[in-house]
Amino acid sequence: MKRCLWHDPDTGNYYRVVGIGYIKQGWVPSVVYQSVNGGALISQPISEFVDGRFEALEVKPL
Repeated sequence: MKRCLWHDPDTGNYYRVVGIGYIKQGWVPSVVYQSVNGGALISQPISEFVDGRFEALEVKPL
């Protein structure tokens, strides 16, 4: 998983991946991410996260 910002084109929001985890039912690998504005952590199956629902944005170092 790239260490960069991710954009959700449906909502227009930007997210930062916090880590990788598992969904307890079925032990499905998941992405744990959070809005760049803070708030709750969100978990979604990796297969759904990388199927085109989110776009990876390159981040250039300062």
